Amino acid sequence: MKDRERRYIKKNEAIRVFSDENFLVVIPKTYRAAQVYSYGTTWCTKEEHSFKAYTFPLFIIIDKSQRDEKGRQVKHQLHFETETFSDEALIDVDFAQYLSERPALKDLFTDLVQNHVYKKYRDIETYLSMEFMQVKIKLEIPDLEFSDEFL
Repeated sequence: MKDRERRYIKKNEAIRVFSDENFLVVIPKTYRAAQVYSYGTTWCTKEEHSFKAYTFPLFIIIDKSQRDEKGRQVKHQLHFETETFSDEALIDVDFAQYLSERPALKDLFTDLVQNHVYKKYRDIETYLSMEFMQVKIKLEIPDLEFSDEFL
């Protein structure tokens, strides 16, 4: 795959959920994006039939500050539907423990879960665009008072 194609896929076929100096969290929306972001791992989602079998989004967490023995950034994959969180060698990792050591990611995933926007691509994209624009939607039902004549 050429660099130009890889850049296109990263920009158009994945959702960038979070990025700071230490972490990048993405959700591949297509098999091609899953291939790009899971490079160097043993995840089954690198295979087209496996990727397409997942109904909930797959979160890929890339640790920009850590490198594996081959010099690649360390990656983890999270899938809420199957309640799996694994490293690049497909070894299960304790998600709660992982988050306890990474406050920014803990805040991110707590927010996504509390707002029920971690199950569908569309919900995540909408929620993130609202966050990006710093728009907060709050539904308020005003207390209505009616005169006795109205009732």
